[in-house]
Amino acid sequence: MILKRLQEGKSQRASSQQQRFGELRSITNTTTRSMGWDLAGCFRNFNGCFGLLAASAISVASPFVCAAAEAPVSEAAPTVIELFTSEGCSSCPPADRLLSELSRDKRRSVIALSEHVDYWDYLGWKDPNSSRAFSDRQNLYAHKMRLASVYTPQVVVNGVAEAVGNNRASIEDAISKTVDERLKRLLVRCQLSPDRRSVKIEVEPFPLARATNAFIANLALTADGVRSKVVRGENSGHTLLHDNVVVKLSSQAVSQPTFAQSGLHSLIAVPDNIDLIKTKVVVFFQDPGQGRIFAAGIGYPTAR
Repeated sequence: MILKRLQEGKSQRASSQQQRFGELRSITNTTTRSMGWDLAGCFRNFNGCFGLLAASAISVASPFVCAAAEAPVSEAAPTVIELFTSEGCSSCPPADRLLSELSRDKRRSVIALSEHVDYWDYLGWKDPNSSRAFSDRQNLYAHKMRLASVYTPQVVVNGVAEAVGNNRASIEDAISKTVDERLKRLLVRCQLSPDRRSVKIEVEPFPLARATNAFIANLALTADGVRSKVVRGENSGHTLLHDNVVVKLSSQAVSQPTFAQSGLHSLIAVPDNIDLIKTKVVVFFQDPGQGRIFAAGIGYPTAR
């Protein structure tokens, strides 16, 4: 469903959304060059990368400490659910709660990501968790799935199926259509820097039986228990509680032979206002063309 307010503003934003598809390449190239990574070739060779590089690969002189506890391993293959949501959308709080329920379901292994878009901010309430990077990511999914437009709340399951975010039956249908027992569970190790301002992320190498020679590695830092008192907009007067909120997201092209030999090593910055006890690191790999997720895992910056 496309919300009434969003539909009213659709004509005003239609041209800007189309413009974003063209802008995204130059935005990403500019951003990543300043951080030491050039993903221009990623767009040329891999038909588009998912997500802007939002976290700088900073260097830390002192050694890392506080080796994290590993995420519990389930027998079931993981399912990655990305929710595109906003505090400015009255239909989104039920979707936020549903995502939390799905992520805690012990019968299966759901890896949840709550990505707050920014295109609702103009209605009077600026979502403090929102980012244009998530709006652009949602637009890329819409482009790949040939959707007429984006909306909230919307979920994308395993990178290839979409559903209405506050409709459990719709989400369950998308999960059933994309379930893949071959989806690899990644072993993600995290180490917190002594100043607690960055997390070192390592994924152990393993051979990938993939047709492509490279893939997109996404690294997300998420936070649980994020509370927000909304004073304007459609949710005015409500205090909202969010889990699995993506506070940092970075994407990079990874050579398959390189990963098979040495694995993945990266750093992600930690925002000042984040409670590390309530954070997770999610790593997931995607095919560069279709966007299908074929491997995913969770690590923790602090012991649990």
